[in-house]
Amino acid sequence: MNKGFKKLLWLVLPVFLGIFAISLTNQADAASSGQQNIYRLYNPNSGEHFYTSNTSERWGLVRAGWHNEGIGWVAPEKSDSPVYRLYNQNAGDHHYTLSASERDGLVNAGWKAEGVNWYSDDAKTAPVYRAYNPNAVAGSHNYTTSSSEQNHIVSVGWKDEGHGWYAISATGSEPSVPITQDDGYVSIEAVMNLSGTGGYHSKVMINSKGGGTVASFGIQVDPDNARFPNQPAYLLENIKSNAAEAGPVGKEYLFIQQAALNQDIKVRLSWYPDQTLKGYVNDVQIVETKANLTGPFTFGAEASVRKRDESVDAYLKDVTVKAGNPNDVNHLGIIKAAKDGWNNDDFNFFGLRADLIKEGTVHNSNDAFTTNDAKLYKPSFRIHGTANIAPGYDWDTSFQLPGGHPLSGLAMVAQKQ
Repeated sequence: MNKGFKKLLWLVLPVFLGIFAISLTNQADAASSGQQNIYRLYNPNSGEHFYTSNTSERWGLVRAGWHNEGIGWVAPEKSDSPVYRLYNQNAGDHHYTLSASERDGLVNAGWKAEGVNWYSDDAKTAPVYRAYNPNAVAGSHNYTTSSSEQNHIVSVGWKDEGHGWYAISATGSEPSVPITQDDGYVSIEAVMNLSGTGGYHSKVMINSKGGGTVASFGIQVDPDNARFPNQPAYLLENIKSNAAEAGPVGKEYLFIQQAALNQDIKVRLSWYPDQTLKGYVNDVQIVETKANLTGPFTFGAEASVRKRDESVDAYLKDVTVKAGNPNDVNHLGIIKAAKDGWNNDDFNFFGLRADLIKEGTVHNSNDAFTTNDAKLYKPSFRIHGTANIAPGYDWDTSFQLPGGHPLSGLAMVAQKQ
């Protein structure tokens, strides 16, 4: 992780502590159609799979380190067959059941009833299989619509317990939200194509000059990452005013899921007035956290490497900035296209450089895209190079060298006049 780069932003941009609040209001993605997605997550520490229809609960667990496994199945929004959720605080385990008598028996044994979590399909369209691991403390039950998954875990010692309940469909789709429909107050998006050697990354950034946080989202390869060693992974960084302090208090690094190299991937970072920060990949949300931002904002794109002789080659194409109300001068900076005089050469450090390969164009509010009277600028950049930083320094310690520069190539795609 390029902590040195975060330190520079902290020195330049006044920021303060973000708010870590997770709303547990139920949000059914497909309520209008009478159905809802049931999301599946995995805790690599306890081995438990967790299932919920609550999107806020889902993203809160992803933020806490659970693996996002997408949609488990699609359930009816309502039926005559509720599925109950229980919690064993001693084992740290959740259980789900269609049986009221099983629920009551577990409550009598000390489990906590957590109400109705979703509903079973009364038409019994798609079975959700249930299996039990007698050797597990947490995660002792597994639920899946996949018969192959069920057969596999039974073959390695799990007990087949038949059908837990039924789904409307075994597969579902995540909501697609293009930037034109994103109601974020500020957003930045780019089509990213990344390659390199050693440790490296590329990201889009929202910088909160008036106070709050510095946030970035993109793809990173890091041999030192315990969860994704030497694998590309999506990373959301949420850096607060006390980021220079030791420990994780002022920093939030959310490695979400495996990514891909050498192919075009659209990434977007959006911030909302309720202090929510979201990351999107190809218009689908994959992460959510809380960040206290205050305008005016600036926007940028960056690529970095871990240490000397490691390299990065990142294309960030059609970089798009969307900002709420351009007339809201108390909260927004004035957005400028890269061609309007910004000298990117000032932000090339330690052998890494940002080249403008396509100038931006202005889209006024009377053009096809009018959401929040936003103005879009679509420059494209290539940020690349091999690090020539002194031996023994890396993207965490580059600021200790004269000049206090990040081990990065930076492209400021928008600025406050």
